[in-house]
Amino acid sequence: MTIAFQSAVFALIAISFLLVIGVPVALASPDGWSSSKNVVFSGVSLWIGSVLFVGILNSFISQICSRCFRLKLPPPLPEGFIALLKGLFLQVQGGGVFRN
Repeated sequence: MTIAFQSAVFALIAISFLLVIGVPVALASPDGWSSSKNVVFSGVSLWIGSVLFVGILNSFISQICSRCFRLKLPPPLPEGFIALLKGLFLQVQGGGVFRN
């Protein structure tokens, strides 16, 4: 499954590279947009499909890895710590920390 994910990411990178190079070249050709519009739309459709496919594979990989390695999310921050951070932010924003 990991090999499939790595291959899908590599394909996404390759398609992205081809689009970044190919679209400006196709649009700069003498025929311009009219002759290369189908190729551009096909490339963009393939790129969107690749993004969705990589996202779905990433979801499966993360579920499998979390079950295999029994990974747990870190506990949420306590309320007092969040209030402390908000207070510090408001002091910095109002110039309270940097006053002489």
